[in-house]
Amino acid sequence: MPRMKFYLLQIRRNTENVRLEDSRERKRGLSWCCLLPLLLFLLLLPLLGGLWWFGVPLAVREKAASAQSVIYNFYRDLSVRSAEPAKESIFIVPPIVAPHNETNKTNPLPPQIIYVREPAATCPVVKTCCDDVQLVQSQVALILARLETLQRDKDVERDEWQKNRQSTDEETRRSIDELRLMLVRVEKEIVIRGQIVPQSVIERESFSLEDVRRLVVENIRRYDEDKTGEPDYALESSGATVISTRCSEDYKWGHSQLSLFGIPIPFTSWTTSPRLAIQPDMKPGQCWAFKGNQGYLVIKLTGDVHPTSFSLEHLPKNLSPTGKIDSAPKDFEVYGLVSEQGPGYILGTYTYEDNGQSLQNFQIKTKLYPEDTFSFVELRITSNHGHPEYTCLYRFRVHGLLVKRDE
Repeated sequence: MPRMKFYLLQIRRNTENVRLEDSRERKRGLSWCCLLPLLLFLLLLPLLGGLWWFGVPLAVREKAASAQSVIYNFYRDLSVRSAEPAKESIFIVPPIVAPHNETNKTNPLPPQIIYVREPAATCPVVKTCCDDVQLVQSQVALILARLETLQRDKDVERDEWQKNRQSTDEETRRSIDELRLMLVRVEKEIVIRGQIVPQSVIERESFSLEDVRRLVVENIRRYDEDKTGEPDYALESSGATVISTRCSEDYKWGHSQLSLFGIPIPFTSWTTSPRLAIQPDMKPGQCWAFKGNQGYLVIKLTGDVHPTSFSLEHLPKNLSPTGKIDSAPKDFEVYGLVSEQGPGYILGTYTYEDNGQSLQNFQIKTKLYPEDTFSFVELRITSNHGHPEYTCLYRFRVHGLLVKRDE
């Protein structure tokens, strides 16, 4: 009986050995079956990679590469940020005791040791949101600063637009005032020309002897009206006066011919008054003569005048005893004064031509408002036509509109 059990045990062991060999053969076959496709895939992988590299567009390759880099970075951060490694827990399993009988007197199996790998602790968040919040805050701050700059620029542009609009309005008002003044002057000129040339004569295509005679008479009458046909507000007989000559020095005419013990005895020396410059007399020698070529003359007008033009008159060349007028003023300036010692506003710089008419008119060059008036006018002569000793001023006129007459 024991031998029978021994044979059965041998047969069982042989059977198990055969089964083990069969399972090993099967595993070997399966391993070769799995290994051959893997080897074939490894052989074909470079070929597939080349085809993909040259066949797929560049944008798709870059997108795939970026996706791979994102996945790689994600897993790398996971591996770095993992706080604790996985732990192994040891459990001791008590031995399994077979039922005790007479036939089975074998020793019980030893206790089994089981290693159980616990899951790793929950990984922390790979990337916190603090950096994103700071980035968003900085972007919002930049946007707000940009908005403030734009608002400031808008305010500056609005202020400039308002200033430009105000200046444009002022220029428009000034232009309107100038047009009104020009209209007054044109109307005045029309009246003067209408008095000189009758409308009936202007409308005719031919002139008769009577028309010519009438024109001559009108021109002679105009010549008698101070040669200009305009009122002179610097005329002494109309109420104007000479206030000052500043630092100008009167020229002394004549000199002494006798001497006593070497000392000259003056007897024929005299000077002329600056009042002659605002009087209508135009005889030779009836002028204000001052030393040198620079002189000043301050005139108080007949009232508050809005000036429009000036006239400077000198002795004609054909009436000069020498045939020259080198003592005539050449360059001069005119200033408007509110008071005698007040600030002066330059009204123009002019030049008197010695080869021109004896009476020359000069229009005002400075733009004035209709309400701009002056009670005083200053004439500044800066040069003459070549006389080395003195300058003669025969007549100076001021034309314009009388706003208020002095009482």
